[in-house]
Amino acid sequence: MIKNNLKALIESNITAINGWLVHPSPSGAELMAHQGYDALTIDMQHGMMGFDTALAMLQAISTTSVTPSGSHSLAGTRHHYEDAGCRCLRHHLSDDRNG
Repeated sequence: MIKNNLKALIESNITAINGWLVHPSPSGAELMAHQGYDALTIDMQHGMMGFDTALAMLQAISTTSVTPSGSHSLAGTRHHYEDAGCRCLRHHLSDDRNG
């Protein structure tokens, strides 16, 4: 099993530094993963990217010890991102009851 460095830091009461990825760029994700962050969150809610791009970004991040994280709002996608390697997910719920 891959170690979740973010979880270990939080359990040790150590401050963790997270970066936020909005642009759909696997090379940008890889570049950010080598900058010393403890975790990187791929913003799949506000970012203009599909699952294929997010998957490539997760693969780029997973070449390092950085904990890959995701933020999404589409129902039913959580398991896709977990299976792809996200070790921390934020699911945003809409308060719009009509759609």
